[in-house]
Amino acid sequence: MLIDYKTFTVERSGKLALEKSNNPVKSTASTMGVLAPNQQSRAIAYNKTFNHVAVSDNYGEVVIKNFADFNSEPIATLSQATEWNEVMRYSPCDKFLAVGSHDNRVYVYAIQEDGSYKPYWNTADKITSFVQALDWSLDSKFVRTTSGSHEKQYFDVAEKKHSPDGLELTKGMAWATQSMRFGWDTHGCQRGEDDSHINGVW
Repeated sequence: MLIDYKTFTVERSGKLALEKSNNPVKSTASTMGVLAPNQQSRAIAYNKTFNHVAVSDNYGEVVIKNFADFNSEPIATLSQATEWNEVMRYSPCDKFLAVGSHDNRVYVYAIQEDGSYKPYWNTADKITSFVQALDWSLDSKFVRTTSGSHEKQYFDVAEKKHSPDGLELTKGMAWATQSMRFGWDTHGCQRGEDDSHINGVW
């Protein structure tokens, strides 16, 4: 169910999965919910150009739905992540979807002209803990992340590589969102005694 946060009315509703799954392989997000993990979500993103809604269930599978009809067949199902996903964002150009997972990776999918999704690139072993937050640069070329190990990492998506000098390279760069809990743009944010109280800044 999507709620219009301005009017607090239901914008769209539908089911993430019709059938309950008892997947014994993938780990799942902890929850107090009464529904099965594949019928709950921790991350959602909207693509204005294609009118797509990406919804990740608590196993980490991402289902792409038509915003106009949540109960229609999925446009795509993305299953690369091996654990649940905490954050997803479409790029400002709407041509990419970045999925931040608890398997310590960001998976980037390229969206084709016909609206189909293809794996584009992932961060491999460069992130040492679960991904908590991610931002796209306004030009859709860079992604920055924070993780459970309190690291801030930069990735050049256009070149498909980790950018160890990303802080310096992106100095002065405009970002589409500001969700990092570390940095000048969120300076003064109280993170708690062990930095675990805040995952991202929205």
